[in-house]
Amino acid sequence: MLKKAMFFLALAAAALFQARAGVYGELLLDWETFLNPAGKYELVYAPTFADPDNWEIKDNQGFNAFEIRRGLVGYRSRLNDYVAMGAAVLVEDQAQAGIEFRVDQAWVQVRRPENLYYDFKMGLQLTPYLEWDRNYLWPYEMFEFPPLQFLGLLPRSQAGALAGFGYKSELGHIGVEADYLADDALSGPDSNRFDARFLAGAEVGEFLLDGIFNYTFRGKPEERNRQEMVQAGLVCQVSRLKIGGEYFRGSGWIPAGEVYYLGNFPEGFKDFSLFVGRSFATGKTIDFYGWSATASIQPVDRVFLVYRYDFFEPSAEFDDDQENLNLGALVYRVNDSLEFGAAFQRQDFAARNLPGKDQDDELEPLQTFVLGMTARLP
Repeated sequence: MLKKAMFFLALAAAALFQARAGVYGELLLDWETFLNPAGKYELVYAPTFADPDNWEIKDNQGFNAFEIRRGLVGYRSRLNDYVAMGAAVLVEDQAQAGIEFRVDQAWVQVRRPENLYYDFKMGLQLTPYLEWDRNYLWPYEMFEFPPLQFLGLLPRSQAGALAGFGYKSELGHIGVEADYLADDALSGPDSNRFDARFLAGAEVGEFLLDGIFNYTFRGKPEERNRQEMVQAGLVCQVSRLKIGGEYFRGSGWIPAGEVYYLGNFPEGFKDFSLFVGRSFATGKTIDFYGWSATASIQPVDRVFLVYRYDFFEPSAEFDDDQENLNLGALVYRVNDSLEFGAAFQRQDFAARNLPGKDQDDELEPLQTFVLGMTARLP
């Protein structure tokens, strides 16, 4: 509670001084309650003398919680028309570690914003593909993070360098980008990530069409411990209706003896996967893919009805590890800086019976009711 209070004081200080150039803040809060019979549950190994292989679902009836989904206090400064710099500190609730503070951004940028533009950025920066996702496809992070971040396939930010070139006008834009970033989210320490992107879009009156294609390489080229992934996203908006989606496909090397684990599963699933032999005796390349679809309609001013569906297949080798997410929400936008919302989320997992005395005990869906708030300064 002390760390939460400290952050709220810092955000209040940012509000007091927001008139000074560059100070900004963001606060995402949510209150959630689990509606499925087991509440928020985890898988635990509970051997008995009669059944040494017993696994159980440890439930928590009526579980609910208030959390800081994300809090951010930052500063941006433009030295002249072409050079800018910025830094930000982030705080969020971690399921295992509790409240966590860390530096989220610290970068220097050189860019020419005119029609023929260029953009160079160095330092700790937000993941570029996820930035497109937030700006065009899924801005409602008070309920859930973008799909690739939700699944743990892309981190929120990394240190490195980005270069972009393109053309933009009042009617649209087209460009290419590339970045080389340090990344240890999946590939292990001292690994790197290279991305190459193609972006294009058009905006005429109330019509918007925007798309992105991204190639990602993670790891070290000279080693087999690597991951490759392609991502593609497209969004179309006509007046008050917006629909969009993204698709991704990749492959990665799993070393011998390491458990195969991609996705967002209940706590304890990784240990369970190792127990039931999901690790490989020899190194192996796995293929994965997934997709997400979103829709938003504005029936009246300031009110939005939104829906999102995610599907993820972590490996073609197994038919019992797929997962999907259904999310429906009502959002009320007070202004550009403040919005509230309520959502129902259901995350389903392919049925897998747990070994033990109760052979019908299997992964259950997680059903959640969420109240959320997003506030931004300025």
